[in-house]
Amino acid sequence: MGTSSLTTVELRLLPLLPTHLSFREIAEHLYVSQHTVKPQVNPIYLKLGVSSRSKAVELLTDRRSS
Repeated sequence: MGTSSLTTVELRLLPLLPTHLSFREIAEHLYVSQHTVKPQVNPIYLKLGVSSRSKAVELLTDRRSS
């Protein structure tokens, strides 16, 4: 899969993953609960075929530079 299969909610969250923001801070930025962010991040990892935030950021960075 890839970023084309991400939902609108996931796409809204995606640009915040490479930042220094914690999930709590991302939640504050998006005006949602911290408990909302984690369940939204996990499907992103699955769709990108990664298991961590750092791997997702690495993959997205590689895709942008190619």
